[in-house]
Amino acid sequence: MTKILLVDSKQSDRENAERFLKSKGHDVITTYSAKTGLNLMNNTTFDIIVVDSTFISMKESCFDFFDLRNDKMIPNINIIVFCDETASMPIIIGNANMLKKRIKENHGYFISKKNDGLEALNKEIMHLTTFYENAA
Repeated sequence: MTKILLVDSKQSDRENAERFLKSKGHDVITTYSAKTGLNLMNNTTFDIIVVDSTFISMKESCFDFFDLRNDKMIPNINIIVFCDETASMPIIIGNANMLKKRIKENHGYFISKKNDGLEALNKEIMHLTTFYENAA
């Protein structure tokens, strides 16, 4: 069973994703807050972090999760940014293409809520889980 931390400030998106991922057999812990998500990531073992970028403020960013992963030197924890490409991005991020580029540079994965959906999210989770199980 894959242990997932799901961080999304939009309640309906968070609940839909949680329900869907649990129906696929994943163990899912959710939070609406980046601060709480970072605390959970720092103190709990997860296989995958799924974080939305649209909650970002000038003080919080999906890249805080990449920074914490790198600081703790846990390269095998995968981070998927699951967000709506049409959502307005803070000035520190820029547009969706800049966001995707930064995610790739940080060895993360980007999945569009609108264009790819929950099935694509689950497919990526299953791919990453299988990859790391086979590598072990």
